[in-house]
Amino acid sequence: MIRVNRNEATKLLTRFLHAGPLHNLVPPFLSSIISVLPLRSQNSRLFIDALEALGELALVARQLIDPELPPLLLFIVETLTDESSLVKQEVSKYFSSCMYLHLVLTVAFRTL
Repeated sequence: MIRVNRNEATKLLTRFLHAGPLHNLVPPFLSSIISVLPLRSQNSRLFIDALEALGELALVARQLIDPELPPLLLFIVETLTDESSLVKQEVSKYFSSCMYLHLVLTVAFRTL
């Protein structure tokens, strides 16, 4: 049996979502995919990987993801504004050097 940790599984999900020919497989499983994203992880690397997967999912699912986004974005914003959160500190460092924040904000403004 092959064992895959959560980091590897999340990265694999991101690659799956990035593969164009597989996009038609996503809509029936949208809610399930969102529910397994480790967005509540205290591991900053895992949280970042989950945000990356969510960004890919938003690109793939487009309007189908809109009803799911408000609670997700609220949670993400709360996490990133929690002054005591080590995840916030690590994620903030990461966001300062990448484009994923831009993607998340683009999706957020599209739903408002």
